[in-house]
Amino acid sequence: MTSQASEPSSPRSTDEIQQDLERTREELGETVEALAAKLDVKGRSANWARRRSTDVRASAEVLIDQRGRELAVAGGAAALLLVAAVAWQVRRHG
Repeated sequence: MTSQASEPSSPRSTDEIQQDLERTREELGETVEALAAKLDVKGRSANWARRRSTDVRASAEVLIDQRGRELAVAGGAAALLLVAAVAWQVRRHG
């Protein structure tokens, strides 16, 4: 296969070439940053640990909230039983 460079149909201006170079530099910079981030095992591990820690905290908060409601209901039921027992005793010995 022979590859021949094709000539542009109209010559590009200096500004167009500069813009093209700047765009290429930006793309190259983004690519280098993405590759550096993939190679940053320590940073990626720290981010993973932070995310898992946040997930565990959120799960714990939900569980504590659920258990708190359950304890409140149980406490309310116990208080109601105590009041009923006292009222029964008062009527019985009244």
